[in-house]
Amino acid sequence: MAELRIEYDGRVPADQLKDSMDKATRRVRATMKALAQQAADEILTRGREDIQRAGRYGSDWTSGLHAKVEQFSADEVIVEVTHSKPYFNFLMTGGAIQGRPLLWIPTANIDEHIPASEYPGRLVRSTSKKGYPLLIDPNIESSSGTGWGHGEVMYTGFPSITMPQKFHTLDVIREAARNMKSKYKVTYSTSA
Repeated sequence: MAELRIEYDGRVPADQLKDSMDKATRRVRATMKALAQQAADEILTRGREDIQRAGRYGSDWTSGLHAKVEQFSADEVIVEVTHSKPYFNFLMTGGAIQGRPLLWIPTANIDEHIPASEYPGRLVRSTSKKGYPLLIDPNIESSSGTGWGHGEVMYTGFPSITMPQKFHTLDVIREAARNMKSKYKVTYSTSA
């Protein structure tokens, strides 16, 4: 019986094809991981710039943004974007905050991180000329003109407030994802 066998460079073509496919697969996976890292770096850089542009957000806000590349399987690479501040997501979208029954917003006379319930002094409730509930420290003489008779206004009460969108991190993430497609060919050709 006659036998036909094809060899190229002393190897069977099926073995060469398998080797070529394995090499191409490794190259595609390396490209995916490199692109994911590029996207993570872009998200961090542009996201932190966006937070700085929003104003009144210090270094704990910019350094709190994290983008981490994780490879869950050979074919699944994910860029996980997180923030250390739990209410960061709210500032990315904006929205309304409802009081229970009121939100006590600190005035410029107090550190904004001290809730009215934890204020170290005595607070007296009053009402402004416009009808807003006020919490006043009667032991501080009004120096800024915001005092209500004797004392300094420390908090103003609102039934709800609407916060505008402060950060555009989702837009940055979407753009980084769109850019991955155009960067693929360049990254693939350099990963040989």
